[in-house]
This record gives sequence, structure tokens and C-alpha cells, in this order.
Amino acid sequence: MADHPLILGAIISTYIPLLAALILLTGQKLGYDLRMLLLFLGIAGIMEAIALGYGIAGRPNLWMLHVYTPIEFSLTLFILSCWQRNHRVRRSIRAGILVYLALYALAKVYQLEDFSPNVLNYFTRPASQLIAGGVAIYTLQQLWYFSEDQLHRNYRLWITAAFLLYNILGVIIFALTFLKDRQSLVFLVYLHALVNITHNLLFTAGIICAIRFKPELVD
Repeated sequence: MADHPLILGAIISTYIPLLAALILLTGQKLGYDLRMLLLFLGIAGIMEAIALGYGIAGRPNLWMLHVYTPIEFSLTLFILSCWQRNHRVRRSIRAGILVYLALYALAKVYQLEDFSPNVLNYFTRPASQLIAGGVAIYTLQQLWYFSEDQLHRNYRLWITAAFLLYNILGVIIFALTFLKDRQSLVFLVYLHALVNITHNLLFTAGIICAIRFKPELVD
């Protein structure tokens, strides 16, 4: 299955927005949001490479999601918080990061979730994706209401859409993994790959907009 064109495409697509950012944004004066996005993309690329290495070696790699989930969640919410016009909302989102991390630590300390290398974090990951998806929906609404220019020129739109797609569909796909039918599970693997490709292309579109329409870089 790993050599299926869709799976390979999903792996390769992880590095497209990272390369685009390194090429187009190097030397630019970036705000916290894009600096955090670069960090997000870099970590995602590293994790993808490690997961691929474990997969080739035939070793279980689901433990990586236990490590990656709090990092992914924190960076996602921090980036989205940068685009809130209301400072109270911005602070609330960032406070939510700390609350989630505290609950995540408690879940691990009290073993409320299995940390085995071949078991998904079946509670903390869908919870993080639901929260991130909800914040992305709110952010899209704010961008729509307060955009003073053509919305498609705003890099925040594309990046927020990428976060929304990845997290909301991620929750749905995760919920369906409890199906026992092998054909359905294979379909979910391919669907997840397609979602990864699409959300990475949305990231890339956002990065292109960030350099193409430079006034939008100003916070």
C-alpha cells in the first residue's frame, strides 16, 4: 500500500509548502504567524521522514502521533490566534493551548490513554482536532466579515482553510477507523492521503499569496 501513487503523493506533498516557504519567504520580514507556520511545516516534514523510515523498517510508528499531537495543536492554535482582531479572543485561544497541554499531560501521567507504539491516541488526538477545527471555522468567519480586499488575495484564508480541512476531516476519518471491514479501512487510508495532499496544496497557495500580495503580510 505504501507504494500506491496516492500514498506517495501524500508523502511528497508534505514538503511542497515547506520548500515554497523556504524559497519564497527567505529574506522577507515575517510576522509571528508565518514564522510559526515555517516551524509547523518543518516539524511536519521531520515527522513524515521519521514515520517513513519506521514504515520501511517494518516497525510500528503510531507512537509518533502521541508526540506530534500536542506540538501540532499548539502551533495550529497559535497561528490562528495571531489573526484574531479581538485581543480577548486571541488571549483565550492561547490560554486554551495551555489548558489542553495540561490535560494531555494528565492523560499520559494517569495512563488514561495507551502509549503503545502501535496504538493511536484515540482520545487526545480527536479532541485536539475538534478544537482546532472549531477555531479554524471561527477564524474563517472573521476573515470573511472583516476582509477589506479580495478574500482570495489574503494568505490567511488559504492557510486557515488548510487547517479546517485537515482537522475536521481528520476527526471523521478517525471515527471511521473503528470499522472492521478491510475494504473500508483501505478506502480511509486513501481518503486520508487525499486530504493530506489537498491541505498541503492549500498551505502552498497561502504561501504564494503571502509573497505575491505583500501588503497582506502586515499584521
